[in-house]
Amino acid sequence: MAFSLVNLSSIITVVLNQSPWLFLILGLFAGYQISRIMIAHIAPIGFYDIPSADRTNSTDLVPRTAGLAFMASLFIGHQFGFIALPFLNTLLWGVLGFIGLLGLADDFNRRQPIAFISSTFKAKYTLIIAMITALGLLWPLQATPETITSNSISVSRLFEFTPQFYLSQPMNFVFFGYPLPSLYLFLFLGITLLCWGIPNLFNLIDGLDGLAMGYFGMVIFVVMRFPNGDLIPGPGFWGLWAMVFYLNLKKIHYLGDVGSLSMGLFLAVTSVLYIQSHLLEHFLFLFAYPILDTLHVILLRWKQNRPLGQGDNCHLHHFIWRQTKKNLTWTLPILWTLGFLPMLRLWGSPNYQQLSLIGLGLLVIVLGFSFTVQFNEKTAPIIKS
Repeated sequence: MAFSLVNLSSIITVVLNQSPWLFLILGLFAGYQISRIMIAHIAPIGFYDIPSADRTNSTDLVPRTAGLAFMASLFIGHQFGFIALPFLNTLLWGVLGFIGLLGLADDFNRRQPIAFISSTFKAKYTLIIAMITALGLLWPLQATPETITSNSISVSRLFEFTPQFYLSQPMNFVFFGYPLPSLYLFLFLGITLLCWGIPNLFNLIDGLDGLAMGYFGMVIFVVMRFPNGDLIPGPGFWGLWAMVFYLNLKKIHYLGDVGSLSMGLFLAVTSVLYIQSHLLEHFLFLFAYPILDTLHVILLRWKQNRPLGQGDNCHLHHFIWRQTKKNLTWTLPILWTLGFLPMLRLWGSPNYQQLSLIGLGLLVIVLGFSFTVQFNEKTAPIIKS
């Protein structure tokens, strides 16, 4: 009898459903083994980080394969059934793969990068990918009831491969209490902007070991939930995330553009699918840290009469890192706290709402302090090529 991958997936799912710990262990194992394969066989082709004085990697050649290992493990885990990711159909996996290839090209041979892979090139092609993603999310597929197994608990709910926004149904679009028109063009442009902006913003905060990977885990922890509060990704997902996060934190390998772009698009897609249409302001709170940090850097470059697209070491993570005497033990918890507190708006409880506003205010104050100090500094910022 022929043994197919479908049969293997079914067997794995049945076995793993007996214990959530098996999911966790398998996720850890998959993350470690695929990371090891990437480091041993992919990095030597030319996917190494260049030592730089403006970040924590100043002495060693470190593989830029963590993001590739994570996304590859995520895809394999989803296909074999030990990681449940509702809504992710073939088209969405395709755009995640394509934006990953774009990042892979940018990661290759950092000493002599491919000439045409410029910031303008990436901006243009990530925009095209974002438009395709928006079309895919708005495609009119029929909603079907199905049961999703997550955390070893079967939860029945009416799922759609298209988001709540699909305009064949009357929707209630509200932003900070103000109703918005349900126009397909506005909706398409909004999702396109989100799916274009978040991968690029996520890429910009990937400047310290463990920062972006930790932020990714926080966003998933906050947004990917059933109405009863249960997390959608089960222990297999968190085991995978924890292993790649640990290896990234220990400078075993960095995310690279392939990771930051594809993981950023993953965050954009999941936020579209899980944030309710009458609470559109939640997008701003969920991504407050990268949005405000980017605005802070743009304003700083503008006031210093420097090109807005010029890379430098003026991001908030660079500033906090310098203030803590380049001590990651203090820098990362500070940045994670500033990123996490505004997200609590999504959890609905009055206490969380207050903490979210406090966190947002604290983030604005810290960014304002960063801007003032860096604007008045006499030393010029380190410019990235």
